[in-house]
Amino acid sequence: MAGLIPTLIITGHTTLAQGLAIIVRRQLRSPGGWEAVTEGRIEIADLVEEGLRLDCPVVGMYRTALREVTVAGQTLPAGSKVLLLYGAGNHDPAKYTAPDRHLPERWPTAGHLAFGRGIHYCAGAAPARLELRIALEELAGHLPALKAAADAAPVWRPTFPLRALTALRVRP
Repeated sequence: MAGLIPTLIITGHTTLAQGLAIIVRRQLRSPGGWEAVTEGRIEIADLVEEGLRLDCPVVGMYRTALREVTVAGQTLPAGSKVLLLYGAGNHDPAKYTAPDRHLPERWPTAGHLAFGRGIHYCAGAAPARLELRIALEELAGHLPALKAAADAAPVWRPTFPLRALTALRVRP
């Protein structure tokens, strides 16, 4: 149980904070994006889903093949290390129209891999979605004139498998 504590801290706090920062940054950089949130022209739940799909804070996970398996014509022997890149799957043009565009209106029908899939699906997905929605609602309500700071060039922390901003510079 003690070994799970760092995982719970990372998955329950760090990824959530990063997801929020990435979603807010994207809205602030989109013309009229933050106003669309504050004026209710965009469904915040849809914004959360599209934000997680487009730029999820966990880009991938390593897994080990328990038995020989063939994936996309490639046979992997048992014990092979596999890197599942959720972020790449979330940009699959066979699944998403304009996969690299931020389109919150594509929800709630799309689905994504930001929380994994199957037996590795994130147990905290529902609370994470709720926390992100509430955080965005509160930010929009309390900071309707929020703007990106003039020197708001992003600096990303090189911490695989997380996609993490070192800071989000804004002005009220």
